[in-house]
Amino acid sequence: MNDINANNSYNRKPLSPKEQKALLQLQENTKDIADQNSYDLEKWLRARCFDVKKAEQMLRNSIEFKQKIRVNTLLQEYKPPEVLRKYLTGGFCGHAIDGSPLRVELFGKLDIKGLMFSTKKSDLEKTKLLQCESTIKDWAEQSKKLGRPVDGLTVIFDMADTGTSMLWVPGMQMYLHLVKILEDNYPEMMRRLLVINAPRIFPLLYKIARPLISDEMKQKIH
Repeated sequence: MNDINANNSYNRKPLSPKEQKALLQLQENTKDIADQNSYDLEKWLRARCFDVKKAEQMLRNSIEFKQKIRVNTLLQEYKPPEVLRKYLTGGFCGHAIDGSPLRVELFGKLDIKGLMFSTKKSDLEKTKLLQCESTIKDWAEQSKKLGRPVDGLTVIFDMADTGTSMLWVPGMQMYLHLVKILEDNYPEMMRRLLVINAPRIFPLLYKIARPLISDEMKQKIH
């Protein structure tokens, strides 16, 4: 983990005058939305290349989606079905040197087809949201512990044992749908995704997945 830790300091580029103007405009446009500070609003702008209209729409869509799912109750009230608790691979594995969380995704061990036939789509979505809310909670705890802001998430994407079963398109679409939930509702949460143990079929998998991956996510894959 040394390489990850050594480069995990998260420094945002200072805003240009044009970007600062966009931030002020987004602040003005979202006065009716509670608990939106400039630091968080900047994330929505970065996710939409500082297009104020698109960033505002993204934010409002996310708020509506989270209210519908009752995201603010997940940590206290939601318990994923037993099949997801047992067989949804991966999890948090510690913190980088700056205090931000590290997560491992054991893609090659994941039986996405089995999970899709054993549980509801809504439970897969809620479980992904629960992971995101747990990350935010961890940021708060780490910030308090270290006495400085902690942000970001590094995902180690372990593809060991990945076989042709992962070429099942509905499964790949579902997996990327869950990733999109993160992108659409928690912009700038994932700092980067590090692929390890890439199999021979990785180029084929990426070719299939590429049209479904946002440009922003592509830039975070290493």
